[in-house]
Amino acid sequence: MSLQCVIIAGGLATRLRPLTEKIPKVLLEVGGRPFLDHQLTWLARRGVTDVVLCLGYLGEQVEAFAGDGKRWGLTVRYSHDGATPLGTAGAVRQALDRGLLAERFLLTWGDSFLPIDPRGVFERFERSGLPALMTVFRNEGRLDASNATLEGPLARYDKKQGAAKGYRAIDYGLMAFRREVFERLVPAGTPKDLAAVCGALSDADELAGDEAYLRFFEIGSHQGLAEADAFFSRGGPPRGLLVLDRDGVLDAMILDEKGGEDSPQHVDQVRILDGAPLALRLLHDAGYTLVLATNQPAAAKGKTPRAQLEAVHARVLELTQAAGGRISSSHICWHRHEDGCACRKPRPGLLLEALAAWPGHDLSDSWMVGDRPTDVQAGKAAGLKTAKLGAEAQADWTGTSLESFARFLLTTRGFF
Repeated sequence: MSLQCVIIAGGLATRLRPLTEKIPKVLLEVGGRPFLDHQLTWLARRGVTDVVLCLGYLGEQVEAFAGDGKRWGLTVRYSHDGATPLGTAGAVRQALDRGLLAERFLLTWGDSFLPIDPRGVFERFERSGLPALMTVFRNEGRLDASNATLEGPLARYDKKQGAAKGYRAIDYGLMAFRREVFERLVPAGTPKDLAAVCGALSDADELAGDEAYLRFFEIGSHQGLAEADAFFSRGGPPRGLLVLDRDGVLDAMILDEKGGEDSPQHVDQVRILDGAPLALRLLHDAGYTLVLATNQPAAAKGKTPRAQLEAVHARVLELTQAAGGRISSSHICWHRHEDGCACRKPRPGLLLEALAAWPGHDLSDSWMVGDRPTDVQAGKAAGLKTAKLGAEAQADWTGTSLESFARFLLTTRGFF
């Protein structure tokens, strides 16, 4: 599925002078590479296929750098302001008039790096049924002046009076639009600011809201440039693989007829643990790939049909992903302990299968997360770091929940 993102990158960047006297802001080096390189790499990695760059000041340098976008696996096209600046919304309308815009598209800023899944944002936009969506971050007065808030499924936005209205959030910087918004609200060839468009949509109850949870990095000021440089110099967004056990990590265990813990055997026994979907969302937005590795021997033991266990697993995935989590693949061992298979944990077969299915990840930042000693043993055998939920074990990290693990991991990476 194609996914388009418009990047607004036409400003004069006067706050960054003298750095931007001869080079556009998006080409300033951050972590040893042009900032735009980081942004395009991230967008391509997270499912964007088509980029439209709306350019102004020194835009020819940007086009010379990015070219057709093939080195990132993207199609990159350009819309230059020309002699008269059109403002942020006017630049988008000009790209529309030049036939560059898809019927529905994402929009972001050339000076912002946003650790959020753009495809997930687009899917939530589609489900909203509204003509536009704004991602909103609860900054509580940090990073910039508050100008937005969430009100049920809607975003409320007021660039000038938001703080006075008691708003405690900020527009995060990733939006989604139907093309008709710019046909309807932005006259062709007329300078107009995107803030005015978003304000009008908010007033008309046409602006969906989507909460972002991880701090953004922007290079619009010298302080922001230094913070972004530090983030990318530390490695930027993670490229690790997180292998998660299922029962006791995502969903609750049940009690069997003898009073012992067991995995859910029926769909109606599935209960997602508090905080688990949010943890998945946080980790996925940051850049981790998440997969499941779970032992499910009940059918082999004659306790329940395998089709019923498969339905349980499908229900776990359905509930977690409906709440914002995202699992990329599932790896399941259906055998009993006495079958002697290579896949049943504590043996590492399932984990090695997951690593083979998702090559190219950073093993130094890849983890096995479980609630039993067998999960820790399997993780170590596969060469992964290990996290144990519950009672202490010989793991690299121990804690109470998947959410606490996510917050630990992302705090160390500078996302909070």
